[in-house]
Amino acid sequence: MNEHQLTELIQHLLDGSIQADDLSTLEQELEHNKEAAILYVEMAQIHTYLGRSQSIPPSAHQHVIPIERILAKQKRRSVRIATFAAAAVLLLCAVLMRLFFVPEPEIRPLTFRTAPDTLFTLTHDELPSDATLSNEQALLPGSRLQLRRGVVEMSFPSGVRSIIEAPADLTLSNEDKLKLSEGTAWFHVPPEASGFQVQTRSMLVTDLGTEFGIMSSPKALDEVHVFEGRVQIASIGAAKQEKLLTSTEALVVDPAGRLKEIPVKHQRFRVALPDDSTPMVVFEDQFNAYKLNWKIRGRAAVVRGHYQGTGCAINTTGQDDHSDVHFDHQGHEITAQGNSFLAIGSGNARPINSVSQEIEVSAGRTYTVYFRYAGSHNALHQIKATFSLGDQSSGTGLMPAPKQLWASASFSFTPKTSGLATLTIDDEGSRGKAADLLLDSVLVSSGPAKTSSEGKNKNPPQQKTSKTTHE
Repeated sequence: MNEHQLTELIQHLLDGSIQADDLSTLEQELEHNKEAAILYVEMAQIHTYLGRSQSIPPSAHQHVIPIERILAKQKRRSVRIATFAAAAVLLLCAVLMRLFFVPEPEIRPLTFRTAPDTLFTLTHDELPSDATLSNEQALLPGSRLQLRRGVVEMSFPSGVRSIIEAPADLTLSNEDKLKLSEGTAWFHVPPEASGFQVQTRSMLVTDLGTEFGIMSSPKALDEVHVFEGRVQIASIGAAKQEKLLTSTEALVVDPAGRLKEIPVKHQRFRVALPDDSTPMVVFEDQFNAYKLNWKIRGRAAVVRGHYQGTGCAINTTGQDDHSDVHFDHQGHEITAQGNSFLAIGSGNARPINSVSQEIEVSAGRTYTVYFRYAGSHNALHQIKATFSLGDQSSGTGLMPAPKQLWASASFSFTPKTSGLATLTIDDEGSRGKAADLLLDSVLVSSGPAKTSSEGKNKNPPQQKTSKTTHE
């Protein structure tokens, strides 16, 4: 409404000639237009002043809008506007506070426990700079766990439980997916966590509510064993095959990505974390690797098959001269693998020849060394094994090696401090030409401390000679 129209309606109102529709229109305008209300007040004051000297028609009093009424309406309108504005400000503040002060999402880490003498490295490459973990043994998405030795029990937020043996290398992709580059792992997946995935170098395993195991190694083909329920297997290689496995079925993935059935082997997987009383293997070597991972002084070399051809055969069962026997974590003799062993010595060279290995040990644990040894031929062969850390040591002392015959020996060492201990095996006291001390199947296990040997081997080394016939 323009100023002319407004003035005309106000004048009609004051003159008493305004129509009902125009009166309603004017009331609306005065209620919502502050300038119109001011104009009305000014015109009403002038009209009142002029009316003092002349009579006012009675009809004019019937339509005059009291200024108090207009002001009251404007006050109520102002209160409503102020209320709405305050509410809007409060809502805006709430939104801003939500944006700037929103609580961080709850961190649900994967936690793990370790068996005695377990060694690992844990890194959090993708951990936010302001994030903290209340548990040092926990993984977030992007965390990597490298297990050098021992066993861990992993507890996922979803309820999945896993037992993983060293050597192992794994990365948590997310709460429901684990990347396993290396390791022997057993998984139990509850129904509510169905869909959990494990990815190795050659396959993706998707759980469908089950219990299963995976073996992954850079030196062997990946395997999956299903003990209960079902899993879906998808190979990553060129063949890109898929298969649904059910209870008591197992597969191996070849380099091309083809899936091949194999017998299921439940006994190859741990389903519980070993306790403190269970002996653990901390080192073993049957000398089957191409490279000798020992420090050598003098001369030592890996021999494959027969020692110096068939003319100096060692008394074994089979078509080569390696020891038939290896050891388990409790020192029990079991069937050896491979066809290699170590020859220590160099004929006429008579500084002492030796091999040594550094092994990380923990204070208060007892470490038992088991090994197989033999003399080659035409000479006096002696062997001495020593485990030492600082000024503390334990060992076998000098022992004669039986000629062309494998024997077993063991001794224990309980360090008072933790650190890198050195296991040394030498041929001190041996003599003769073109003959060697032979060594095979070395294993070191750890267990709870033995009160009878606090850093010193008080019992003589245990020896056992094998007398199997050569075929």
